[in-house]
Amino acid sequence: MIKILVISDITFDPILKEIYKQTDKYKITSLYFEDVNTAFYQGDFDEFDFIFFHSDLYFHIKEIDWQKKLINNLDSFCDKYSTKTIITSNLFNIGYKFGGRNLLYSKLEEYNFEFNHELEFLRNKSNLFFFDIKNLIFESGLNNSYNYVLGAMYQMPYTKELIIKFSSEFINFFSFLTSEEKKVIVIDCDNTLWNGVLGEDGINGIKCDKNYDGIVYYYFQKFLKEKMHEGFILCICSKNNEIEVEQLFKLDLFPLKWDDFLIKKVNWTEKSENIKQIAKELNIDSSAMIFIDDNPFELDSVLNFSNVEKAFLFKNDFGSLRLLINDYCFKHKFILDDDVDKNNQYRLEQERLSTYSNFTDLDSYISSLNLKLVVNENDLNSLERISQMTEKTNQFNFNKKPYSVNELRLWVNNGNKLFSAKLSDKYGEYGIIGLIMLERTGSNEFILENYLISCRALGKQIEDKFFNDVIEIVSKSQNLITSISFKSTQKNVPAQLFTNKLKQNGYQIREIK
Repeated sequence: MIKILVISDITFDPILKEIYKQTDKYKITSLYFEDVNTAFYQGDFDEFDFIFFHSDLYFHIKEIDWQKKLINNLDSFCDKYSTKTIITSNLFNIGYKFGGRNLLYSKLEEYNFEFNHELEFLRNKSNLFFFDIKNLIFESGLNNSYNYVLGAMYQMPYTKELIIKFSSEFINFFSFLTSEEKKVIVIDCDNTLWNGVLGEDGINGIKCDKNYDGIVYYYFQKFLKEKMHEGFILCICSKNNEIEVEQLFKLDLFPLKWDDFLIKKVNWTEKSENIKQIAKELNIDSSAMIFIDDNPFELDSVLNFSNVEKAFLFKNDFGSLRLLINDYCFKHKFILDDDVDKNNQYRLEQERLSTYSNFTDLDSYISSLNLKLVVNENDLNSLERISQMTEKTNQFNFNKKPYSVNELRLWVNNGNKLFSAKLSDKYGEYGIIGLIMLERTGSNEFILENYLISCRALGKQIEDKFFNDVIEIVSKSQNLITSISFKSTQKNVPAQLFTNKLKQNGYQIREIK
């Protein structure tokens, strides 16, 4: 069970009780302080997976210097517990500074200058996340969020409405932190990407603009465009005539363009089958997909006959759109340069596959790619990408265990080895696609703790080369790999097949339950 430590003032107590009403997924320990700044010097928190800080700086009217102290304490705390995930609520910039200046001017000045320097350090902490309570209060409004009379009497100022919202958001937030991120957004066309049915209303009857009958669809497309730039892959799955849909996009009426969609399944095949085909072409599991459609029947069909776990019914109203775009499945924990280039990497992969039919056998095709694999040892500059791979990679992953950036850095500092592999070919760069982690068990002995390769690189026979390159590097240093850890899952069949081959070659496989 995931263990969470909550460090807060007493305002959090009713929220904790509501959380336990909604879920028993987490074991939550709470420590309440009149001044949470004193909590940073209390005890040892190593036993917890997550540490959550919350202090209501609006209700307590904390002055600027106190808030600065809190930020600086968080900064030091993140360094001290670098292998832990730290979360803090984001009630900053709403205190006041003592003095006789005009209040409005003072507020503006504080917002622009007082916190920028300190907050910048926090933003750059790879193990720190912000819990957005400001947005919850904004949605409800101050008067619907705070009961000032009860707050003054019992130090419990939140209304029932905010307590329920806070608790639900807390649960969703930690589910996001502990779950695999989605990679692909699959979208229907008619009455989803635009208002209208293309086959019935014709091009002139389609609405997706800033007028009242098209504005929800316009902002939905803007949202999808933003997600594409954050690294999500966009695909179309629509029962329609592809020529007509392509012609509509090429009129350049929409925020999204035809080429923004990596794969287009515009036909009359069942959508669940089209989604399976999209997953196959991208070499991912359909559980990594999000499906959006205006038809409840299509949603049920996809959820029942594919591995898609997250699907949304699209409605033509802003309330539904807001709920959709705020869902955590559309978020990334980090956005790296590699994510921004993700669409181009997959396009290059489709270009590679398009030439496969020109060859009579796989070996000839792979040889034609001119693959180049570069292996790096303990590359500390690439830890964010390596950390991301430990979370996202499923099919070729010996030990499905995510590692944070700081955990990887600690891994290296403790004398273990971290090998990463970059791949390129005649079409371009794949980026970092592989990882092997060796845990030191003696002066010259190691256990292979994990071996993973990104799905983008599978099928090109690099699994053996990367493994053999690492074995050669280790052997040259008079070191030995004594055993290989492996944890079987429903998704890592390619990895299982590889370990079977390693067994035949005499390697000892240590099964992890």
